[in-house]
Amino acid sequence: MGLDSIRLLTLNIAHGRGPIMHQGLVKQKTILKWMDKIVELLTDLKPDIVALQEIDEDSQWNGNLDLLEYLRLNASFDYAAYGMHNQHAGKYRLNYGNAFLSQFPIVADEVIAFDKKKIGSKGFLYCRCDTPLGQLDFINLHLDFKSKKSRLIQCHEIKKFVLNKEMDYGVESRLTPFVMGDFNTNVTNEQDAAKFLLEEISAHSHYRSYPVKAKTFPSYLPRKAIDYIFVPDAFHVTHSEVVRRNVSDHRSVFVELCAKAEESVKR
Repeated sequence: MGLDSIRLLTLNIAHGRGPIMHQGLVKQKTILKWMDKIVELLTDLKPDIVALQEIDEDSQWNGNLDLLEYLRLNASFDYAAYGMHNQHAGKYRLNYGNAFLSQFPIVADEVIAFDKKKIGSKGFLYCRCDTPLGQLDFINLHLDFKSKKSRLIQCHEIKKFVLNKEMDYGVESRLTPFVMGDFNTNVTNEQDAAKFLLEEISAHSHYRSYPVKAKTFPSYLPRKAIDYIFVPDAFHVTHSEVVRRNVSDHRSVFVELCAKAEESVKR
């Protein structure tokens, strides 16, 4: 891979439990086994920026492992950012959310929780990275799994955030972030959140969604696509795939891209 291209990957790591039904039923040594499989995946694919969902910083159910730091050290990433949207202190701690791993400096990051639930809260993490293609913006999201209404409300929150961030930066061009994560719905569902968000952000710059046809969930026998990377029109995707490596109950989505010749990404 040259300096004119970057590799992106998104993966819901399911708290490091692999494809097992619930992390509360898994011993720490089993979680570490599945974490090492994720390390192998990252080492083999060599993504530059990784969006992770359901990743624990300090949770009782896995022995209070810091899963992001484990991946950062063992998969050799220079930078990381946590977005804890579920925080529960006390004797039974549950602290998890979304996170980025990056080989490029993270110059800004911000976490938004969609609600204030003590357990089960969803949210998104924004970051700006200083890459060989210029400063690029990324949103890592995890939408509600059971309510279409909730997912649509959450996407309105993301749209509002992007508009406010444009005003904060005061840039002449529109903010066109890469959007990555677990949408918990298919992008072809006309009345649901993934389709809505894709259309809303495409009002600023045309976007394409990946994967195009492949399914991501559940990992062993995928029946539906709910994990995506939305790529703005300023970039050309040279390779994309849903990776057939069962390291979680989701499969990861991987893309390699470069800036289009006529585009200059500078902020």
